[in-house]
Amino acid sequence: MFLDCGRKPENPERTHAARREYGDPKQKDPGCPHRDANRRPSCCEATMLTSAPPCSPNTGVISHFVKVFCSRCPPEWMLLKSSCYRFAHHEVAAQKNWSDSRADCIRQGGDLLVINNLEEQNFVRKSSSNIWWENGYWMGLTDLVSEGTWVWINNVTEAETMYWRNGQPSHGEPQSGNCAAIYYYHDSMKSWYNANCQHPLSFICEMKARVI
Repeated sequence: MFLDCGRKPENPERTHAARREYGDPKQKDPGCPHRDANRRPSCCEATMLTSAPPCSPNTGVISHFVKVFCSRCPPEWMLLKSSCYRFAHHEVAAQKNWSDSRADCIRQGGDLLVINNLEEQNFVRKSSSNIWWENGYWMGLTDLVSEGTWVWINNVTEAETMYWRNGQPSHGEPQSGNCAAIYYYHDSMKSWYNANCQHPLSFICEMKARVI
């Protein structure tokens, strides 16, 4: 659901409904303590609250569902700027090989993680758990087409080498392979390694955040 606020005149009924829920910044309503009078509702919230009832014991519940619906990311996803991220759980049942991990991300409306810059690298590293080498997260980087040439799922070739662990990517070792994984390490610049694509790992999905 994409809504356009700012291009059309403000809808008085919509504004009134939103103010019933969140309060009018110019007025105080001690009868509705759950309202936040210091912020204005988003376009999505104002639209959803057009038919919201006056302040009542149920209004807080309505507010919760409105906020969930109007969130830029689905539940259990984390937001960074214009992208949402989901970290698959570490339970064995949630671990998949690289291809199945990507299929799971696509099923959810996204794809495997693509790291574009240091800020995103740091966000992913800090958001992941402190996990061991063999329990990293799959991301959308492989050299399946041409060994030694690492390409993201968006067809961008990864020329940066500073994120790889020392001695990585490697070939001929037990943990080596054609798919890249990321794991928590105190040095955010050295957290990538290549693993066997058939090995079951956790994975990180990414999708574009909703515009609301």
